[in-house]
Amino acid sequence: MVVIMAKLYTFVLILASQVIRHGAANRDKRGIAKACRYTNVPWSDCDPSTWLRTKTVRLMDQEQFSNGESCPETREFSQTCDKEELPRGIKQLLDENRNYKLRQNFCHMKLRETKTFMEETQIAVRRINELYIESKSLSEERYSNFTALTITIKSSYKQLQAKHRELQHKHKETENRLVSLEQENRKLKQQK
Repeated sequence: MVVIMAKLYTFVLILASQVIRHGAANRDKRGIAKACRYTNVPWSDCDPSTWLRTKTVRLMDQEQFSNGESCPETREFSQTCDKEELPRGIKQLLDENRNYKLRQNFCHMKLRETKTFMEETQIAVRRINELYIESKSLSEERYSNFTALTITIKSSYKQLQAKHRELQHKHKETENRLVSLEQENRKLKQQK
């Protein structure tokens, strides 16, 4: 374990010395920078339309650059941002917009439900109307059948009444004849 720690310590020392040498290599002995250097400025506010924040940096005037390197005067950087980095007023506007869209989506959902309900109601009303027409034709048919049956029953009843009167009349005639035959029979018996 001690050997590993010693090797690790040695590695860290070598790495640190290389970093120091590299930093010193960026400038020569007269203070001339080997790379372009720019001023550091703060990031702009986050733009809610692009969700980016930007910054434009300018070349440092005091620095001299080696190798006659031409550095651009300004450079622009952009970085994505999230909702927390937006200004407070824009956050409120975004929240209001989100709430508005939620309400709008809710209204659209209710409108679709209402439309579906209206379509289903329209189908039901059509079916009820069809059933009404069907039942009306059936009841008219039944009524005409009932009327025809009533007329048939009444005519049959009248015929039966006439037949009944006729039979009653024949019955009375038969009784009268029976009485007259009985009287004749008595008379004949008395004559014997």
